[in-house]
Amino acid sequence: MEDKKPGMLYDAAREALDRLLGVGTNATGDGLTMKALLLDNQTLEMMTVLFSQTQLLERGVFHVHTIATAAAATGAKIKFLKAVTWLRPTPESLRSLAAELSTVQRYPSYTLGFSHVVPTEGLHALAMADHSELVKDVVECFVDFVVINRELALAPLPARIPRLTNRDAEATRIASAVSSLCLTLRRRGRIRVQNTSADARKVAAELLGMFGSEPDVFDATSRVGGGEALILIVDRSIDPVAPLLTPWTYQSMLHEHIGVVANTVTLPGQKPEDVYVMSPFQDSFFSKNMFSNWGDLCVNVRNFVEEYRDAMQGTGTGKDRSTASLEDLRNAVANFGQNKLMSALAVKHVGAVTHLSDVVRSRKLFDISNLEQDMLADSNPADQMQRLTTLAADPAIERRDILRLCMIYAARYESKPGAAATTRTDELLVSSPPADRDTLVKYRDYCRVGLSQPFTSAALFQSTGVVSSVLSFMKGMPDVENMLTHHEPAIKTYLTQAINGKLSSEHFPFVSGPAPPAGWRPKDVILVMTCGATYDEAMFVSRFNNSATPANATVGAAAAAQAAAADAPQCYLCASEMLSSRSFMDLLKGGAN
Repeated sequence: MEDKKPGMLYDAAREALDRLLGVGTNATGDGLTMKALLLDNQTLEMMTVLFSQTQLLERGVFHVHTIATAAAATGAKIKFLKAVTWLRPTPESLRSLAAELSTVQRYPSYTLGFSHVVPTEGLHALAMADHSELVKDVVECFVDFVVINRELALAPLPARIPRLTNRDAEATRIASAVSSLCLTLRRRGRIRVQNTSADARKVAAELLGMFGSEPDVFDATSRVGGGEALILIVDRSIDPVAPLLTPWTYQSMLHEHIGVVANTVTLPGQKPEDVYVMSPFQDSFFSKNMFSNWGDLCVNVRNFVEEYRDAMQGTGTGKDRSTASLEDLRNAVANFGQNKLMSALAVKHVGAVTHLSDVVRSRKLFDISNLEQDMLADSNPADQMQRLTTLAADPAIERRDILRLCMIYAARYESKPGAAATTRTDELLVSSPPADRDTLVKYRDYCRVGLSQPFTSAALFQSTGVVSSVLSFMKGMPDVENMLTHHEPAIKTYLTQAINGKLSSEHFPFVSGPAPPAGWRPKDVILVMTCGATYDEAMFVSRFNNSATPANATVGAAAAAQAAAADAPQCYLCASEMLSSRSFMDLLKGGAN
């Protein structure tokens, strides 16, 4: 079954920016008019995941630089380029833009675009600065988030564990991203919030303030789109285990073992200028395999390399020049561009998968992941502690992996209220560095707050949860991959309940007015995770949106299923950060400071 909305956030964001760049409109004249694009540091990151350099050139953009650099620069004026700005309406960006308009005036005209609603006083200051009347147009371009996947939006900020730090600025940034997401989707938002999270309540308050400060903008946009979105705001405590688990799908593994930044990765020893783009929007192989498990991924990479080799031989490129016919040479020239693209993709993905394979083998991640899944799916503390002790004695197992296992064990067995002060994981880490022991204590305390709530513990560990014991089923399966990817994130429970109207009003109350009438069904569900999400959680949201019609369904049943799926709410994930196990543990280590 195809995506119900191909591209989703990506297409919506690009459509908004195309209006700003004048593609198909008269915002800046002809779409091919030569332009300079002025960005700030945050919109620069947003732009890089939406458009490649070639795509910007196709839109007439010949020069890109930051507004702060432009305002501080001196030099000749550039008369042959029209300036287009896309900025976050922060005080710093507005001051730099005012300086550009009043003093620098490097370009003959300016079209202004902002990622969110500009305060009235900000517009007034810009109008006063534009004494030469250089501003020709102001275009709405409400995209205040980084589009990572089709359903995944990121508010670029450093995440923090709740209850440990002051997050006023972070809450404002997340609320700005979510409100602009509502504008992009053309939905009015109904807000529900995790009542045990001060952090989530802070984001909800900021979001309500933004909705109330510009009611005309949000009301008009929702009338155009028709329908309401449910905005469910939670923090990391609803599932403190997910960031610690060993991932086994391509995108998740890249982030865990290499690090993904704005859909790019840099392999160890690789030059910064040789960075690999791992974007579902710019890489066809990655788009098809980003959610593939490890076994399928290795097979698909091998098949792609063989396909590339066959294509080279079929066009004559791989043949000896002395024996190549004129037809071979003609085919080689005709397919040169496609073959070059396939070559680049093959080199990139073979290099990435080879590195991941070395990591999996050297760190014995199959053994580690097998124990992780067993701890989640089966209550057997004595046996699992024995296996954990055995792994801890293995010199090939890295210290951080032992710490991860201890943290998962602590969440499973040692984090209930009233648990003993000194635990078996403390004893296991007695010879570890103090920082590791301190991280375990902080994590255990964090879990005790989160798992003390009945809705959280049920979603993770109890027999009604998504990781209830299936050991008897797993033992009959020859594919080890199924055992290592059995765990499903706890957000499955909350999204399913939210869509079906069964989410607890006690634990997740509405804060944007009275509860909707019985039978109310949102057009979209925006899950906001204030303290970071994982790529496995993002994968689940994508699969949740694109559930396939059963293969053995009749034609009528398949059509009915597709119609029902098309009418089902779309789910989106908006997070403050994409977490790896390392970044999550680093946040715990620094949180108390």
